Amino acid sequence: MLKKIFFVALIMSVCVTTFAQIKFETGYFIDNSNQKIQCLIKNEGWVITPSSFKYKKNDNAPVETATIQNVKEFGIPGSVKYKRLDVEIDTSPDKQNELSLVRNPEYQEKQLFLKVILEGQPSLFEYKDRTLTRYFYGLNDDVVQLVYKRYMTNDKVAENNYFRNQLSSILKCDEITQQNVAGTDYFRSDLKKLFITYHKSTNADYNELEMKKKLKVHMSIKPGINANSFTVTNPNSLVERAEFDNKTNFRLGVEAEFLLPIKKYKWSFFVEPTYQKYNSESSVKVNPARWPAGVIEGEVKYESIEMPIGLRYHMYLNDVSKIFVDMALVMDFALDSYVDFSNYQNNLDIESSSNIAFGLGYKFKDKIDLTFRYYTTRDILNGYTIWYGKYEAFSVSLGYTLF
Repeated sequence: MLKKIFFVALIMSVCVTTFAQIKFETGYFIDNSNQKIQCLIKNEGWVITPSSFKYKKNDNAPVETATIQNVKEFGIPGSVKYKRLDVEIDTSPDKQNELSLVRNPEYQEKQLFLKVILEGQPSLFEYKDRTLTRYFYGLNDDVVQLVYKRYMTNDKVAENNYFRNQLSSILKCDEITQQNVAGTDYFRSDLKKLFITYHKSTNADYNELEMKKKLKVHMSIKPGINANSFTVTNPNSLVERAEFDNKTNFRLGVEAEFLLPIKKYKWSFFVEPTYQKYNSESSVKVNPARWPAGVIEGEVKYESIEMPIGLRYHMYLNDVSKIFVDMALVMDFALDSYVDFSNYQNNLDIESSSNIAFGLGYKFKDKIDLTFRYYTTRDILNGYTIWYGKYEAFSVSLGYTLF
């Protein structure tokens, strides 16, 4: 029954958040008539450079779509800014099996939204699609691609690093040496660092649009309860099947969650060492001809430290509430645990094991969370070839984030 409730709740949460996690933030766009329009923009944390975006004129207005054809610039202050620019962009493929045989860039004229990384003289822009990443510099009214290209020659992969020549030409100052430029790779962090060094060295005004995002760490204490059951089977034994009672037991865990600085911190990975226990007794009816008493008493004592290590995805409902789903590999370390069947069988040692867990939760103000977690079947008698110990669990925990 608990499994059914869990999966129904999981499906409902996905359906709800498909609509609820749309988050509009205060922003603006400039149209073709140079009119600046204040609005609410759906912040999608764009990884791929967009060609359109959704916005609302106010909280109660309908959602509209603005495209590159009618918008010169749009942004969300403190978060992101894009400018529409006509540029020549090298569209040579960068996949290993599709590399060009030509060393020089293969330009196409395109009208694109370019992400503003740093605004100044010169500025730094970025363009990304599913297979390409290109960087541009803007100086006065010119916007030029910084050239980096991988290509094939003599059946080997070679690189055109002309962007370093361009950097030497446009970033001339005492603080930037040829060694600095030679050590710069075609990455956003490397290029941005060099541009900032130039502006600081020349006392030139600049605006860093994209601030460096850091990994966030949350520590939480997570008490809760387990609803668990245990069944032992051995077709070659007098105890062919022994079912132990469903039990509800206390559990106590501590979670470290690491929120990744991508997609507005929606993704994270976590580790949650947890103490749990399950103790139960069972009377197993057997053939009196083989065992005069007709009943064998069984007992299980199971204590362990579970160590779920997993990946989590957050779905925002509003500014203070979010739902999350997660999946984890659970490594279980048994603590002096066993199964005993009266005088029929010596103690069966419960071994360390592993399984998979699926979670669904709700978090309020990044402080309090409620998590439901379903665990796949765990064989805790895995040290034996003929005994099978089927342990099943469902947990509910209430978490409090310390920091």
